[in-house]
Amino acid sequence: MAYPVGGEYHTSHGITLSALLLACFEGILMAKQEKMVLLAQAMGEAVGGLPAREGARRALEAIRHLLESVSLPTSLGDLNITDKTKIPRWAAEAHKEQRLLSRSPRVLSVKDIEKIYERAF
Repeated sequence: MAYPVGGEYHTSHGITLSALLLACFEGILMAKQEKMVLLAQAMGEAVGGLPAREGARRALEAIRHLLESVSLPTSLGDLNITDKTKIPRWAAEAHKEQRLLSRSPRVLSVKDIEKIYERAF
C-alpha cells in the first residue's frame, strides 16, 4: 500500500510504511487479535485480564508511542499528505499488488483498502 503513495509523493518506502502502519494493523486487528495481544505484552503493556480486543488495541497504542518516540510518522498527515481524493486510485493500484496482499491475514477488497487509507489520515 505504500507504493502508490510513495510513488506520487516521492516519500521513501520505509517512511511511507511507517505512516500507514497503524491504519494497516487496525485493518487486520480482528483477524489477528491474539497475536496483537502477544505483541502488546512483548512491548511491556499490561494486558492480563483484558478482553482480547482491548489487549490488541493496547498494541496499537504501544506501536504509536514507539514510532512517535523515534520521530517517525504515524499518519499520512504527518507527511503533509492531505488530499483524500486520491484514495480510490491508490486503493485500485495497491489492490493490484497481490504478491504482497496475498500475505495479509484478511482478504482485502479495493473498498477495504480505501478504508485503510482513510484511517491513515
